[in-house]
Amino acid sequence: MGEYYYVEFKNDFEKVMILHSAGCLKHRLSTNAVTFIGTFYRPEDALLVARQRYKNCRCCPHCCKIRL
Repeated sequence: MGEYYYVEFKNDFEKVMILHSAGCLKHRLSTNAVTFIGTFYRPEDALLVARQRYKNCRCCPHCCKIRL
């Protein structure tokens, strides 16, 4: 079964978006706005979809470790 992924919108001047998986503690403690991206088996796939919608999207270093 896949993992749920969300994009967090930081409240800063750079308009940074962070991709989180559903179980991420930083995501649950966030006071910023979040939006559901979808269910994926790999964080690489979630990041691809997130970057199609939001160019400046980055992965959370705690929950979305991308394998290169």
